[in-house]
Amino acid sequence: MTLYDSSNNKLVNGGDTVSAVLLDSGLNQVGVIDVKDLKDGSYLVEYYVNTLSGIYTCEVVVNGDIANKKTTTITIVPDAPHALSSTIAHPSLITIGTSSLIDILIKDRWGNNYIEEVTDILYKVTGNHKTLYGKVDVLNQAAATYQTSITIPTSTEVNDTTCGPIEISAYLLKHGIEAKYYSNRWFSGRPALVQTDSQINFNWDSNEIIPGVSSDYTSIEWSGYLRPLYSELYTFYS
Repeated sequence: MTLYDSSNNKLVNGGDTVSAVLLDSGLNQVGVIDVKDLKDGSYLVEYYVNTLSGIYTCEVVVNGDIANKKTTTITIVPDAPHALSSTIAHPSLITIGTSSLIDILIKDRWGNNYIEEVTDILYKVTGNHKTLYGKVDVLNQAAATYQTSITIPTSTEVNDTTCGPIEISAYLLKHGIEAKYYSNRWFSGRPALVQTDSQINFNWDSNEIIPGVSSDYTSIEWSGYLRPLYSELYTFYS
């Protein structure tokens, strides 16, 4: 946010008192907002919301001048998919050699349906049979639901059986590594930025990694899975 005087001149110094709130459709305050003075007439307004996605109103007040508060709308979209909030539904009893449906509902950590575009979801079925892998098809993107079918193969050896408990897992392929950027050196608190990096190959030099945060005061945590092209020995360098 940039401040201007009554003559529409951009301010070049900080020091003003700036406050902000985020309101839902019922004008109830939600989330946590932090305002940072960048000392050049501009202010960084950061908001953290653990609520349902939707359209919210942001109200900004400068130096207590409530009569001239500035308002804008902010559209909050679902957070990244969250395994513990998402669900996999399937029949409690699956018959060998018979096709059975698997339904997957993807949610973020706050319970919002993850309706963003998903490229690939893979399933894995383990049990007393050869491990099964496959791709899950989109059933209803708007409802964040996906569906596929599995067939447990019949036994091919005498005295061998594929009966017994099975475990079904689903994996969302992001085509990148999840990155959490912290505005401190100790990976402490909630990350200032969460995104998917297509590769870990950066040269920031002295430039800011997080807006308004010194590059030597930033820590980054990457997590994810790698799918190699071939079954061979790989060496990672850092």
